[in-house]
Amino acid sequence: MYSFSILDIILMPVYIIIMFTIARKIIQDHANEPAYEYFLKGLYLKIIGSLALCLIYLFYYQGGDTINYMSDTRALMRLASKDLGSFLILFLMVLIKKGTLFLMVTLGFRNTFIIKLKNGE
Repeated sequence: MYSFSILDIILMPVYIIIMFTIARKIIQDHANEPAYEYFLKGLYLKIIGSLALCLIYLFYYQGGDTINYMSDTRALMRLASKDLGSFLILFLMVLIKKGTLFLMVTLGFRNTFIIKLKNGE
């Protein structure tokens, strides 16, 4: 399970400050447009909602698709840095059988999805 590190706690306020600095610059550039009156309020709500979603997945569900996606991506990046050929074989294998295209996508060492695509017949 992924948990917070000290780096997460340090970087989160830095990223939020950078986002709000850019948002205030955008608002200043569009001061004459009435729709930008709600821009900062919408950004506040979006950030609060995304933080709430992350905290719910981290502490209530203790994982889930969001956290597993990140951990599986880390596993793939470690493989890509060590052996690019194996990474490419593992990540995308295409098998053509009787007019049907099977696309096997491996997102990590645990999760494999097979997508079946039929041709126009």
